[in-house]
Amino acid sequence: MVIGLGGGSAIDAAKGITVAAVSPGGIRHYSPAGDRAVPEQALPMVREPC
Repeated sequence: MVIGLGGGSAIDAAKGITVAAVSPGGIRHYSPAGDRAVPEQALPMVREPC
């Protein structure tokens, strides 16, 4: 499980971690300019904006 605390950038980073942790290759492959679709399954995440 990933916990994202803070503002938008911290939560966006947590989202990337949930995808990268269960996916092959680097996170750059999943960016809008990347060559892979975001997988349907990722780690669970809790978000708490501060």
